[in-house]
Amino acid sequence: MKNSFALTAALLLGIGLSACNGADPTESPGGVPSATQDAIGEMPANQSAAFGDTVTFEGGVEVTVESRGFQSASGSAPGAVEGRYAVFEITVVNNGEAEVDGGLMNLPTVRAGDSGTAVQPVVDSDTGIGGELFSTIPPGETQTAQFAYGIAADDADLIQLEITDPTAAGEDALYQGAVE
Repeated sequence: MKNSFALTAALLLGIGLSACNGADPTESPGGVPSATQDAIGEMPANQSAAFGDTVTFEGGVEVTVESRGFQSASGSAPGAVEGRYAVFEITVVNNGEAEVDGGLMNLPTVRAGDSGTAVQPVVDSDTGIGGELFSTIPPGETQTAQFAYGIAADDADLIQLEITDPTAAGEDALYQGAVE
């Protein structure tokens, strides 16, 4: 009994020490500091980018996600946290030759904080935030929509927003960064 307890304690201590290597953060392929990536955990197999960057999907469809910071919630904004919500602006440019079903991108998945907790979308009917939706995007056209999410201030430094591939032909895109 004593030996199994000692073995368990030694294993946990070893795991804890290996996680504290003191290395300086470096940039990962998506422009996200590796310390941030380490805190979030392993990324799914998809395209990754930092907020403000553009991901190009098959067929020339470009998607850019930008953090627009926090906005105070009105009385009609269920899901707001601490009286506010984070706003993300998504712009889709169809440089391809076929129509794109923008509806595939109308419900981005957002995770926040070190634990990667899923956060809820917010629709503030008084301000119109979160009420926009993408529709069919013809070749040569651009659509922009703003989406809002209830994110606690403590979790705002570590956000992941996943966009479904609008062409349904490849991998999804994962944008990461902070709400600024």
